[in-house]
Amino acid sequence: MRGRALIDTNVLVYAYDISEPEKQTCALDLLHGLAERETGVVSTLIMEEMFVVLTRKLSSPLSVEQAVGAFARHICPMVVRGDEPFCHPKADPVLQ
Repeated sequence: MRGRALIDTNVLVYAYDISEPEKQTCALDLLHGLAERETGVVSTLIMEEMFVVLTRKLSSPLSVEQAVGAFARHICPMVVRGDEPFCHPKADPVLQ
């Protein structure tokens, strides 16, 4: 059995927070590593929190379209429940 890592909202948000370049670099490195190993896990609550923070609370908030892109890049490779991926980019025309 392979270990899984629940990703905190802060890690996902720091990946897009240009006001914190050191934390942004660490967050991106961590997310890329988890995606490569397919061991990252997020909950629906974390996804909701991430969307609100990215679109409303950052010093330079993302547009809704940019936030959707963030989900496509960093949430789709993660597991939300069990071993089922949250979304399948090839099956969803919005994510292509």
